[in-house]
Formats: sequence, C-alpha cells, structure tokens
Amino acid sequence: MKKKYWPILDIPEGKEGVYSIRHLHSEAGHEFKTATARTTVLAGQEPKPVKFNVPVRFHQLHSEEHGVWMTDEPVEQAQAQATLEGFYGDVLLGGLGLGYAAALLAQNPDVENITVVEIAPEVITLTAPHLPDDDGKITVVQADLFKYLKWQRDAEVVFDFAFYDIWQSDGEGTFFDTVCPLLALSEGVVVETPRCWNEDVMRGQLYFGLQQSIQFLTLPSAERKKFMSWPNGREITMDDLCTEQDTIWWDWKVPFWKWYRTQEHLGRHTHEAIEEGLLLYVRSYGHPYFATIWPPQDK
Repeated sequence: MKKKYWPILDIPEGKEGVYSIRHLHSEAGHEFKTATARTTVLAGQEPKPVKFNVPVRFHQLHSEEHGVWMTDEPVEQAQAQATLEGFYGDVLLGGLGLGYAAALLAQNPDVENITVVEIAPEVITLTAPHLPDDDGKITVVQADLFKYLKWQRDAEVVFDFAFYDIWQSDGEGTFFDTVCPLLALSEGVVVETPRCWNEDVMRGQLYFGLQQSIQFLTLPSAERKKFMSWPNGREITMDDLCTEQDTIWWDWKVPFWKWYRTQEHLGRHTHEAIEEGLLLYVRSYGHPYFATIWPPQDK
C-alpha cells in the first residue's frame, strides 16, 4: 500500500527548449514537510512531517530563464490536495506544469472533464504524454490563459470549477497583476469562484500589511511619523490614506481606510469591529463580488 504523498507521476527526464524535467532522489527516511515557514505564517498551512521507508523519486520542472517552476514533493502535493478538494463536473486548469493537479483531478470520480491551458508548447511536450488518465478526462490546450478565458466567455462555455497556477512568486505583485485580472475574466466562465495557487499566502500578506498600519495609527504622532511619512518627511494623514495615488500598491487600501474613518466618526471603532472588517476586506478584495459587499452594512 502506497503511503500518502507518494508520487503519482512518472515523467522521464528530458529537455525541450528552455524547459527541463529533472528527477529528485531522496533516501529512505528523509523528512519532507507539507508546508514552509512562509506558508505557515501567512496562510496557516500546517507543516506535517512526511517520511518514506524506501528511497523515493520526485520531479522538478525547471526553466533556464526562471529556475524552478514546481515540484511534486509533499509540500506542493498538500497544497494542491487542499485547493482541489470538492471539485466536480467540468474543470478548467490554468497551467500544466508537471501535471500533478490534472492527475489528481483525473482520479476524482466526481470530475468529468479537465481542460488544461498551458502557454508553453515545450512544457506540453515534456509532460502531457505522461499524464495518468485512464478514463480520458484530460484535454490539454496550448494557449494564453487570459486570452482563453475571453474566448470562452464569447463562446458562452462554462466550467464548474477552475484552478490557476501560472506564476512562481506568491507575493503581492502577483496578486494584483495576475490573480485579480484572472478572477475578473473568470466571471461568467466559471461557476464557482476560481481557486489560485497560494492565494491564501498572498492575502495573508495583505492582511498583515494593513494590520501593521492600523497598529501604527495608535502610536503618538511623533512615533507614528517614523513609520508613516512621505519621502519629504510629512506625516501620512488619514486624509492621505483615503485618497488614491494612482498606484495599486496604495489604492487597493483606500476603500478600507474610508470605511475605517467612518467607523471612527460613528463611534464604532472597537478592536472587534475593525478586525472583522479587516478580515472581510482582505478575503473579498479582488473578487468580482467585492463591490456588492463593501463597505459592510450595519448589523
């Protein structure tokens, strides 16, 4: 009986263009983790230890230009398994990579069809022929995911679920530049809200950034100015926080600060109320439905 997180892929080493498949060999007893320190702190992912009593081989997708794209080691298996839980029907995958997500979904009896959109033909050549797909559920399409979503909207094609993983970095820049546009393009194409690789990690960064600013606001003016000031030394005021500056790094917070200021004026500025509003804001920002729930209505 195979242990949980045993590799389900069997892809030969190879190279196509700038992409290559590499094998990662580990000795018996080597300890893997199902989360990193980063994903534990920012997203609450649990770093469970995983050991195999025999040697094990995993895979790595590598690019000469950008380094490692992904592996199928336990940490990424755990992330995919948690993210893909509950999928059924027709599923859209953005990004083929090693094909782990597609292979995992192909094992799910509730999933009927899996359409994988991959922009790099070299990755398709390396990976697609080796996907475990006994029931013929998987179709791989070579296309740009952004364009593909626009095409499907025009063709009125609808998927039940979607999972997107076409980036390496899980920082805030990826959230603003890639995740948010994909969520917007998916409206009317995907029934359930698309799930994105490490989106919880990205939103965790948004949360901690705003939370830190809230804490700075509680400091005396002289202390606060050390942390919240413009390059010319002028202190950043609440009016500043509530005014757009034509940069997403600032402007994404403006609706929150406007609500925050209103809570102050109405005398509802309790820790519990602000924390509840902060969580709602960070969890919903960037979703197409955001404008319908923000600012939150009085209870």
